[in-house]
Amino acid sequence: MHAPGGKEGSLKILPIAEVGAKDEFLGIKTATRDDVLAAHRVPPSLIGIVPARGTTPGNPLHSVLMFLALEIMALQRRFEQVNDQTGRPLVVFDNTQLMEALTGLTVS
Repeated sequence: MHAPGGKEGSLKILPIAEVGAKDEFLGIKTATRDDVLAAHRVPPSLIGIVPARGTTPGNPLHSVLMFLALEIMALQRRFEQVNDQTGRPLVVFDNTQLMEALTGLTVS
């Protein structure tokens, strides 16, 4: 395997049958999960990940609202730039019903 800039022994193949390898596998699995979450920028509580011992997931409604405001709506604005480039309303999002359902408040 070619690992540009990698150091000798930086890539290892561990047999899963060994007890130590099983512990290492769980560590790798957790790190991979965390990397995927970070890449997609989804709060762990929104996809059912139980927090580590001694921590609480917080208010799920706040997590959803922040995820919508900081991630989803920001992506929607970028998609809507197609409208500016084409001069036509090709991409349209309406979050009114979604926000009302989440908050119980009427959005005007």
